[in-house]
Amino acid sequence: MSNTNSPTQPRAQLTPTRSGSLRRSVADDRNELERINFQLREQVKDLKYQLAGKTNELTKIQQTLATRTSEHDEKMKKMREIFAQATKNLDGYRASIAAKDAELGRLRDDLDQAQAREQHLRADSETKKREAEKLNSELNSRKALYGSQIKQLEIKVKHLSVQLQETKTEYDQYKKRASQLLQKNANGQNDLSARQNELEETIKRLQLEKSTHTTSRNRKQSTLQGARG
Repeated sequence: MSNTNSPTQPRAQLTPTRSGSLRRSVADDRNELERINFQLREQVKDLKYQLAGKTNELTKIQQTLATRTSEHDEKMKKMREIFAQATKNLDGYRASIAAKDAELGRLRDDLDQAQAREQHLRADSETKKREAEKLNSELNSRKALYGSQIKQLEIKVKHLSVQLQETKTEYDQYKKRASQLLQKNANGQNDLSARQNELEETIKRLQLEKSTHTTSRNRKQSTLQGARG
């Protein structure tokens, strides 16, 4: 390059040697540019290849993500259904527990009432037991009394039976004697008739007393047997 500060200096002329060097320099620059351009194209191809690989990889990742998202959504759906069913079951368990608690409360009330009735029955049983013991004591006393009275009545009945038999024997003897005397003496008829009437009245009275005592004895024996049964 010439110095532009000297207007009077003539323009330099290109020599053949310098011209050749310039051509070589331009050719070298062109070759360098082509080489750089080739490298750039190769880099662009490589970048495009890498971009395609990354795009495929991204597509696969997106597909995998979509699949996993779908699986996750499906799992979440199942989990929600399980949770809803568990919540429903829990509500059912709570209702069942509440019903059991109410039933347990009723059973406790029934138990309290049963215990109260049991205490009342025990108290009533003790009262009836004391009454039964009292009645049993009275019954034993009555048994002893009736037994004594029965023995006395049996003695009286036996005595009356003997007395009745003796009176009947005496009556038969008087009838026989009266018949004999009537045949001998008509004047003794009135005395014999009076004695005969007296004996008949005595026999009736003894029979009535015997019947009364026998009835009383039988009634007391029946009462005593009923008490034993």
